[in-house]
Order: sequence, then structure tokens, then C-alpha cells
Amino acid sequence: MNKNKKLINERLKITVIGCGACGSGVTEEIEEKILELGGDKSNTTFIGINTSTEDLASVKLSHKIHINNSKGAACNRENSIQDLAECIDTIL
Repeated sequence: MNKNKKLINERLKITVIGCGACGSGVTEEIEEKILELGGDKSNTTFIGINTSTEDLASVKLSHKIHINNSKGAACNRENSIQDLAECIDTIL
């Protein structure tokens, strides 16, 4: 049974995406905890997305995406959705 479980895990791809300062901070903590575990982590990816270069610089994530040409979301959900929509090709 352990062998079957390993085969399933090898085929599973996990990507965790954190948006904004808070989301990127939480994603950073998840990445740190996962990396502390034993075993192969090649099927995991952790990404922080933000309009602020300062906020991105404050987190230690393996992948970061800066959304350019934005005035920042400033906790405004509509602004953040619009910024994400405009940069979806870069993010993907």
C-alpha cells in the first residue's frame, strides 16, 4: 500500500499562490514548513504575487511575481481583481 501511495504523490503537482502581503506571507510559512519535511519536493511550487516590490522583498519565496503598472490594491478587492486580470498572461 505504501508503494501505491508513493506513485500517486509522484504524479501530484501542488502550486500554492499567495496574493498581496498577507497571502505571500502565509505562502512563505507554508513553503518553510513543507521544506522542513523529508522527501522530494520537486512537485511543489510556491508563488507570491504583489504590486509592491517592498512587500515581495520581505518574503523568502522561491517564486515571486511583481504586477507592474499598478497603483496598488490598498485592500480594495475590485482594484486587486482588475490588476490580476490585466496581468493574467504574466502570471500564467
